[in-house]
Amino acid sequence: MIFLLKPYFSNFGKRLIKSPKLYFTDSGIACRLLGIQTAEQLFLNPLRGSLFEGFIISELLKNRLNRGESPDMWFWRDSSGLEIDCLIEDVPKLLALELKSGKTFNEDMTGGLLNWQKIAGKDVDLLLAYAGSQKGNFKGISILPWKDAVGL
Repeated sequence: MIFLLKPYFSNFGKRLIKSPKLYFTDSGIACRLLGIQTAEQLFLNPLRGSLFEGFIISELLKNRLNRGESPDMWFWRDSSGLEIDCLIEDVPKLLALELKSGKTFNEDMTGGLLNWQKIAGKDVDLLLAYAGSQKGNFKGISILPWKDAVGL
């Protein structure tokens, strides 16, 4: 019913959030508990972004487990609020994934990924998955519709 996404804090010091994030593996249950009954209510709900993030995280988890892969997924957040929604170890690189519920891409969506890349100082792949339908690339960040990203 729930999944705890653990924080990634390897080699980053003490200013990081080290508590896990809780996600429902069924976003329908989360919506029901919030009283969301229609798509219109979901689109107007202030928790839409969190529900979208939880849905994608749970789909990534399920897809990895169904392929027999280890669910090596984490999130990263520092004490100043900079956060990366999901990190996946994809040897030899680390994949940093940001999830946005907006249907239209704008470059503000990439700020967290670009800042994290500077802090991490690692050779990483950066990916932004959003609710839109266009694919692209922006400053080295792959932009994908969420449907293409859940198979990672």
